[in-house]
Amino acid sequence: MFKGDFTILYPRSKLETGTSVSYRERNMRCFATALLLVLLSLGPASAHEFSLGIYASGDQAIEKLNSAVRGVLIAADERDGHPDETSDGHLGGVDVHILPFHGNRHVAMPELVNGYRGQLDFLLLLETGVVPSEALPGKTDQTIILDPGILPAGSPWQDNEIANSFAARYHTLWSSEADIASALGYNAARRIDAAIRPHDGIDQAAAIIDALARSKHGIDWQ
Repeated sequence: MFKGDFTILYPRSKLETGTSVSYRERNMRCFATALLLVLLSLGPASAHEFSLGIYASGDQAIEKLNSAVRGVLIAADERDGHPDETSDGHLGGVDVHILPFHGNRHVAMPELVNGYRGQLDFLLLLETGVVPSEALPGKTDQTIILDPGILPAGSPWQDNEIANSFAARYHTLWSSEADIASALGYNAARRIDAAIRPHDGIDQAAAIIDALARSKHGIDWQ
């Protein structure tokens, strides 16, 4: 039996006489072509994942970020969560990567995967009137900037006696009481979920921005 590389000589009808192709090289070309076809069939990456930056500054910024991230994580696990996540959960049926920022500095948190370093698709501002620097990592002209929106009446984040309420789930999951920052994170995440779910991704930016504008004045947490 022959071992190692060898060549295949094609008849004139295939190649010019004298042309030879390595068997290994031919297989590699076929594999590369097949891989390219598979990748093209998957479509753009934005259809399968997106990023959400959460921005806080000033006093107690880290504490606010921590609570807001935990609120977002509850929303990201409500409808589409599953074991062995490679992202920080799902919103609108799409993988979401959460990136907290204290000023211009990315803050790694143990609750998060902390592996994404690409463009920011959404940027949630926890304080009104705050304008993030253009130097914020990942922020571009295409980044959709939003505020958390108006919370439901009655402070539902404060009553953890209601079974399966946001407050009860927060208390069970994090062994602490929900606060307004966690409620703001949860509310914003629910708005994003509702905005992108009909589109199975974030490619329809205009429609998503319109949906976020409509939900700014309140959504139903039920």
